[in-house]
Amino acid sequence: MKFIAMIGAVGTATLLSGCMQGDDGGADAAIAAQLSGRTLVNVANGARISANADGTLVGEGVEGTWHIKDGEWCRTIVKPEKIAGSLCQGLSINGVTMTLARADGSIGTYTIE
Repeated sequence: MKFIAMIGAVGTATLLSGCMQGDDGGADAAIAAQLSGRTLVNVANGARISANADGTLVGEGVEGTWHIKDGEWCRTIVKPEKIAGSLCQGLSINGVTMTLARADGSIGTYTIE
């Protein structure tokens, strides 16, 4: 499955895929730069999570780490236990909206602040 990430800072669209091979890190770095140090607000429930520049995730009872790999949002959650673990999700960014594709086919939508 392919997702399009809109890199607003440079005004270009880059086709990204979880199956992409040979990424030199440039596309991943550009996406990470868009999210680094920003707060992600879950549109469904208003939960706020900070995607810190040091790769940590912190917010409202959530602790973990994050990074971008092959155009996907990858996270490892350590707290809370009910969502603990590692996974990568398809990622689409359009302006200040980030959408994550879940394994069950549903999506999670976040506002980037």
